[in-house]
Amino acid sequence: MTIIERPNNGSMAKAIAILRSGGIVAFPTDTVYGIAAMPLNKKAVRKLYDIKKREKKKPIALLVSSKKLAEEFAVSIPSKAKKLITKCWPGPLTLIFKKRRSIPDFLTSGLPTIGIRMPDNKIALKLIRKAGGALAVTSANRSGNKPATSAKDIKGMKGIDIIIDGGKCKIGMPSSVVFVSKDRLEIIRKGPAKQIEKARLSL
Repeated sequence: MTIIERPNNGSMAKAIAILRSGGIVAFPTDTVYGIAAMPLNKKAVRKLYDIKKREKKKPIALLVSSKKLAEEFAVSIPSKAKKLITKCWPGPLTLIFKKRRSIPDFLTSGLPTIGIRMPDNKIALKLIRKAGGALAVTSANRSGNKPATSAKDIKGMKGIDIIIDGGKCKIGMPSSVVFVSKDRLEIIRKGPAKQIEKARLSL
């Protein structure tokens, strides 16, 4: 396992090369640290499940580097969801949309939906952008354990190829999750209070 303590263009290029070869990269977001794989690489996504000891029935979300990219993965973006994206992205809000056919079932555990978020963290956004605009990401912790908020929290996890140390996560708790349909929004998980209040105002 390699640990990058001072991310720069050279170390970021190394992380991207690892991702493209099917490896796993841990990195900071605004909420908690995540572990990432290329979303269309089935073997790499399976590694995320193995590292985290995550149940196969639980889907993996996508982190994107721009607001517009949600349109590439969701069948449609209802007007209420567009308001939330404008208000809350980048930030700690995951929106669940009906997925496009191009999204593989191994990423969503066979579900017809996909969770999408744009994080508010420069390191995360740079990594995602250089990887092509989207990464399959889950929190960097064993399932059932407390999410990692610093690089030292995940140094003992096996299976991670490289850790990008970006210091302490500024929020330190998982994102809020809101399910989106044509005529309604449903709060699935209460995360940071500010995002949940914005979601309520858009219901």
